Amino acid sequence: MDENGEYLPGIGDYSAAICEILQEAVPEIPWVEEVKGPALGAAATGTIAADNIKFSGQDKVDEEGTIAFNVTIIVPDQSALRLEDLIMKVRKALNGTEIMDGHVDTIQFGIAQGQRGRNPGAAVLVYKVKACF
Repeated sequence: MDENGEYLPGIGDYSAAICEILQEAVPEIPWVEEVKGPALGAAATGTIAADNIKFSGQDKVDEEGTIAFNVTIIVPDQSALRLEDLIMKVRKALNGTEIMDGHVDTIQFGIAQGQRGRNPGAAVLVYKVKACF
């Protein structure tokens, strides 16, 4: 709570909000909040997990910080869904939201080489959100 007794959102609140935004903006794949991180499945999946918090103040009461969330998409078969298209929809949705003070910092792609036909791939998007703790 802040000095006025109002509730301050925690990491779980932010990850739930991110999940809700992505479920609406990118309904082609299921989205989950996962502490353990992503796992390769039989179908395309999206995972939201907090990675780290960087604190920016010296105040012990109302400390500001930036939470970095890893938004991971794994597509085991890109013949139907293109990884690049999905991750750019995610970027647009997160950068366009007014719910949180956040921005997409980086996107890292990992494409399996030599996989003709299925062409599995993954992308990790880092979304940084300003927060008060």
